[in-house]
Amino acid sequence: MNAATRWEIMSCQEQSVDRLASALTLPPLVARLLCQRGLDDPESAARFLKPSIDQLHDPMALTDMEVAVPRVLAAIARKERIAVHGDYDVDGITSTVAPSSSSAPTLSISFPSGSRTAMVSSPPR
Repeated sequence: MNAATRWEIMSCQEQSVDRLASALTLPPLVARLLCQRGLDDPESAARFLKPSIDQLHDPMALTDMEVAVPRVLAAIARKERIAVHGDYDVDGITSTVAPSSSSAPTLSISFPSGSRTAMVSSPPR
């Protein structure tokens, strides 16, 4: 770590940490992290820690999904190659690799690596 790097610790109320740790039987460190991120009441913290499917947004509300879904389904039906490009953060990797378990005949997955791109292809089905 660079000697000039300075960590700033987010503050939170100790009563909130204690209340959250007690209510959800959490280690104080986990309760503190939740409080620092604005999840200081037991109900919102419990929803965050154990989400349910009804908390998700409708994926069809994303831009151009009414065009994309039929196109992907048509590509699968015609056994066309499908390329999926993602980045290296947790949600990027997960959302890029998840389609590999679909019924796509050939799927190319790429992740950027500086000036290179890592490619993974699923075998033809």
